[in-house]
Amino acid sequence: DSWHIAIVLDRLGSARQSLGRLAEGEALLAEALAMRRRIYKGDDRDLAMGLYNLAHARFQLRRFAETEVLLNESLDMLMRLSKADHSEMASLLRLLVNTRLELGRPAEAEAPAVQCLEMYRRLRNGEDPDVMLGLFDLARVRQALGRLTEAEALYEQAMAVNERHLPADHADLLGCRDRLALVYYSLGKIDKATALYEELLKRLVPKLGRRHLETLMTIGNLGANYATAGRFVEALPLLEEAYREWKQHAQLGFVGPHLVTALSMVADPRNPDDTKRVVAVARELIAHARDSGPSGTLELAGVLAN
Repeated sequence: DSWHIAIVLDRLGSARQSLGRLAEGEALLAEALAMRRRIYKGDDRDLAMGLYNLAHARFQLRRFAETEVLLNESLDMLMRLSKADHSEMASLLRLLVNTRLELGRPAEAEAPAVQCLEMYRRLRNGEDPDVMLGLFDLARVRQALGRLTEAEALYEQAMAVNERHLPADHADLLGCRDRLALVYYSLGKIDKATALYEELLKRLVPKLGRRHLETLMTIGNLGANYATAGRFVEALPLLEEAYREWKQHAQLGFVGPHLVTALSMVADPRNPDDTKRVVAVARELIAHARDSGPSGTLELAGVLAN
């Protein structure tokens, strides 16, 4: 056993992860951590970071409960070693926030999110991208808790920093726009949400193409915004485009009720083909929602209401 070998295992594991070979990467990082546990009999920063590396690998594999256990051990060890601010602690806190959000426990994610943001602010200049990430994570927590006005303010701060320092098509800026647009929509600020979705779509199409799921979600969201605003003629082609990909991407199920509404509003009641089209789409959506069980309840309710 040697800490040199543990570092080599870390680097090899990270390389496998970057190639998309997540399970192989996780196995190497687990081997590196086991070696560190044999080397270090007490607290050590290298051991704490080995715990973090494996936690990150298990997060990517969606093994969130195991991720949380490793993060808690690593955080406790770092706190015993030093109570001073440092970037490793902030990274651990950030991963813990995201883990608890994935576990559906946003209330428990709030304290580490606040702690992480405050630490980044002490460590970095206010315009630093890390500060933006702290704002973004706390906004996600507040959004998950239903505190939308607070989430709105935090997303706006994060986006302002992003727009000054990142390219227009940077993933962090696009993600912030998407989240803020959803908050605007939930708060009934449809015009603001629509403007963000229009800008987002303009950036995503050349970056990812129209068939990428992220682009299709934005197409569906923009169509839903148009439909909510009563702009049914503009909504219809976007909703139909997203709907065509729905069977390949279950996440697009939300477009169904909006599509039924838009079809109903633009249909000519004197044209039986228009009526048949609305009914056919509605029946398909109802059948799918019923087959989906509890997960399809909201879609079913939306279609039946329409």
